[in-house]
Amino acid sequence: MAAISAYGPGVLLAGLLALGGCAGENWPDLSTVQRPAGSDKPADLGAPAAAKAATASAEVEARLKAFDARVNTADQAAAKAYAEYLPRLDKFLAAPPTEDSLTTRWGAAQSALSRVGAAVDDLRAAEEAAANYSIDLSKTAALPAGVAETVASASARYVARRQLLDLESNRLAVLTPASFGAPGPSVVHDSTRTALATITFAGKAPALGDDFAPAIAALRKTVPDVAFDLIASGPTGSLARQQEALRVMMAELQRLKVPASHQTLALATLPDQAVIVRIYVKKP
Repeated sequence: MAAISAYGPGVLLAGLLALGGCAGENWPDLSTVQRPAGSDKPADLGAPAAAKAATASAEVEARLKAFDARVNTADQAAAKAYAEYLPRLDKFLAAPPTEDSLTTRWGAAQSALSRVGAAVDDLRAAEEAAANYSIDLSKTAALPAGVAETVASASARYVARRQLLDLESNRLAVLTPASFGAPGPSVVHDSTRTALATITFAGKAPALGDDFAPAIAALRKTVPDVAFDLIASGPTGSLARQQEALRVMMAELQRLKVPASHQTLALATLPDQAVIVRIYVKKP
């Protein structure tokens, strides 16, 4: 009791009064305590995941746009280079059959074609980048919308440009002047086909016949995108003349509205009695 009395009666009385104020109905009503607004709503645990997915989708969309832009730029460059090559090809086809003229014009066409090749290589790099990105995405989840379409479009455009490049590379190889070396390998043959036309080069001009142009026109009317194989043959030692015959016939078909992209040139592997160009409808 000595310890209690040390605080004095005033302190004890204040404590008793405080306890008395909390007795019975005088306890604080905790139900009336104000909580922060919105504190009674459950936390949205899916919000961070949704935000992350939206960010990833935006990143994929941005990458696809970048790939599309890169492919478009490379494809347009290839188209421009090819358009610049064609006049040089035409000039070579019309070259006089002298070695100096052929060499100069063939070299100009070859240089222009090398620029086509560089542009096609850029297109291939763009196509491969898109394909590799698709592969990386597929390792972690299903491919997002638009990825497969972007890759397919890039691949189709590259293949189309590559086919044109290969066609022209073969053409210039077959028509290689003797001063540059032997002509390149033929990629078509005539062992199992019937020729649409057989053109004999006995003099300076080919013996086309009056029905040649109408026949080509009628065929193109029926099949607008028809393509042809032109195969030259001749006696041993007549290579230059066979190449000239191919140049003449290709230019003639171009005059009849058959584009260069629809003509494939070749030299026959077996000799013939005269210089002849056989024209075949190209197999699809």
